[in-house]
Amino acid sequence: EDMSQQEVPETQLEHVDPDVNWPEVVKKAWATMAKGDKPLCRNNKRRKINAYQERLTRNS
Repeated sequence: EDMSQQEVPETQLEHVDPDVNWPEVVKKAWATMAKGDKPLCRNNKRRKINAYQERLTRNS
């Protein structure tokens, strides 16, 4: 198989190392959400972080 022709499954894109990529990933996610004019409270951020961490754990 020619690996260069293979598309990367979307789930693999979520396999980030939280220690290395977490701050940047979260900043981008929050910036994106902020653009939607949805005010982010601390609890909302915490829930989103927890959900993201759970997703990373499930997919790894």
